Amino acid sequence: MAPGCRLEEEALAALNQAQDAEPLPARIREHLAECERCANLAEMVLALREEKRRLEAFAPVPDPAAVWRRLQRKAWNEAAAAAGRPITAVQVLAFAGAAGVVGACYGATSEWFQGLFSRAAAWLWSALPRTPALAEAMPWPWVFLGLVLAAVLLLAPAFIILVLVSEKH
Repeated sequence: MAPGCRLEEEALAALNQAQDAEPLPARIREHLAECERCANLAEMVLALREEKRRLEAFAPVPDPAAVWRRLQRKAWNEAAAAAGRPITAVQVLAFAGAAGVVGACYGATSEWFQGLFSRAAAWLWSALPRTPALAEAMPWPWVFLGLVLAAVLLLAPAFIILVLVSEKH
């Protein structure tokens, strides 16, 4: 085996350019018959070409335009999902506001709800300590109701924000 063949690069270029039906130039064919190193190189190139042909038949390479369209569609869907998150947050807040208005209207007009609230206020009033100055100065049932509403109004948006942030990841 020759340490370095002077025609190796030329033979490799001819093998890469040649198709199956095209014969190699006579000079290269003669050299491949004489040089064992270049003959081995030719066998490897032909084996790799055959393996490539077999793999392409087994799993055809998709059309680049189809791959591009798929990637564009995926990017568009991700952008649409990202744009929809603030809209979802606004819809949740609008629904919560509407539910609050409906609840307020129901509470203002429902005798059952007002009776329930009166019983809860009476229970709360009876549970409070009997300090005359404090009892006259603060309407405790209204303070309790204000604290509950404040907790709901602070915790509901915090919960919504946590849900939206966790949805992002």
